[in-house]
Amino acid sequence: VARVHAAKGLDRPVVLLAGLGRRLQAGRTDPHLTCHRQLGLGPAVVDQELGIMYPSLAQQAVMGRLRLEELAEELRILYVAMTRARERLFLVGTVRDGEHTLGRWATAVAGHREVPLPDGLVAGAATALEWLGLALARHPRLDLLPPEDCLSLPEPSRFRLVFPAAPPLREGTAPAGPKVAVPPVTRPDRAMQERFRRALNWRYPRETLAHYAAKRSVSELKGRGWEGEEEVAPAMEGGGMEAGTATHLVLRHLDLSRPLHGPEIGRQMEEMLRRELLTTHQFSLVDGEAIAQFFSTALGQRVLRDPARVRREAPFTLALPATEVYPDMPARQATGEAVLVQGVIDLILEEAGQVIILDFKTDRVFPGKEAALADRHSSQVRLYARAANALLGQPVTGAFLHFLATGMTLEVPLG
Repeated sequence: VARVHAAKGLDRPVVLLAGLGRRLQAGRTDPHLTCHRQLGLGPAVVDQELGIMYPSLAQQAVMGRLRLEELAEELRILYVAMTRARERLFLVGTVRDGEHTLGRWATAVAGHREVPLPDGLVAGAATALEWLGLALARHPRLDLLPPEDCLSLPEPSRFRLVFPAAPPLREGTAPAGPKVAVPPVTRPDRAMQERFRRALNWRYPRETLAHYAAKRSVSELKGRGWEGEEEVAPAMEGGGMEAGTATHLVLRHLDLSRPLHGPEIGRQMEEMLRRELLTTHQFSLVDGEAIAQFFSTALGQRVLRDPARVRREAPFTLALPATEVYPDMPARQATGEAVLVQGVIDLILEEAGQVIILDFKTDRVFPGKEAALADRHSSQVRLYARAANALLGQPVTGAFLHFLATGMTLEVPLG
């Protein structure tokens, strides 16, 4: 079926369509409950007293409709297959009793030679060959029974029917077939047996490492000593991950060459909305005043001093020793192994002879907890510093965390 569908739209000089005598298989249905997109559900009837189950009228109706739809699909497949031939089409199918089958087809179409086949005959066909046989049986030359070995139907059909008979088999014999040389069975020697034994019993020498991911993101490393859980205040309106994503999106697309006070940030956010960089929902989640407050700080002014020296949303991939990422990994097997860690640095600023990195935090934290959170984030920020060092080829001289919700900026020691 798949090959026939794949051939749709293509044609070939000669097409051989075999296996037309196979039974048209109905799709499997649940004996307890059948369903149809238009007819709905068809449950079975369960007689608990007699301990029997039988199909209800609704289930029979649904199963009948499903059967008709499956037959319609089989007809479409047959049509596609038969219309691929440009010059010759060979249709091959087998039946147990050719003379009896032709007689049955001729009887079934009696009185229907001048009209289309009744729906009942088409729906009751067991094979695709039966569809073809019922259609061809209406031809007057097929009234000749028993059939000739070869029967050519005149114009306009251009069909040529061939009825080869299967050779009779004597009891206790099998049809002759090609002779196949069977090599003698030999037992492998001890060396070969040992090779097989070692191959079948082989185990990957570093099987323990297979349970550790070879690539992780920085966010996946939370809880592994890289970053502690934040002490978050009661959920701010529209807050959470969506607000953080939207805020970082605004920070990424802000034009740093313009004065970033509150009204100007609002105007730029409206431009992002028109350019479809932000959705209306994301626009409503961003606190523009909190962003403006950062750019009014000394660090924010350093960022605005030379926008050309600022990198935002800088992605990185850093190879770290496996034992550094996974402290519980067996040291003997982890020797020489590395794990790729991926992340994004919010902002990198290159100044005269020095590089600083900045990470924005959008969670609303309890007042006075910023220093504790900075300590918990220190491993993550140091990792960002290592990545920036590898990215730029020069050491990072300063790393900062800015909590937008509280407006506080804290420096993270890099020692």
